[in-house]
Amino acid sequence: MELLLYFFIGLVHDAMTAVWYLALESRKLHLAGFISGAVTFLGYGVLCYLVLSPQFVGRLVVYCFGCWAGTYLAVYIKEKYSRKGD
Repeated sequence: MELLLYFFIGLVHDAMTAVWYLALESRKLHLAGFISGAVTFLGYGVLCYLVLSPQFVGRLVVYCFGCWAGTYLAVYIKEKYSRKGD
């Protein structure tokens, strides 16, 4: 169950990072600033906890898979909805 939590945190972290880039691209400054702060807080908080953990490698691998899934999901959704508008 704990590894599922790390996967989900990684997913949310990278999805937020992708949304941050999209907000920057769209020049939505307030949204980009808010997401930037949240991504920084989440990323450094989780990585600090992971590094101090005795099962560091296993948890980090699951977190990385979550990050991969978050990026994939955010880009997939962006592409899906941007095609409908064309």
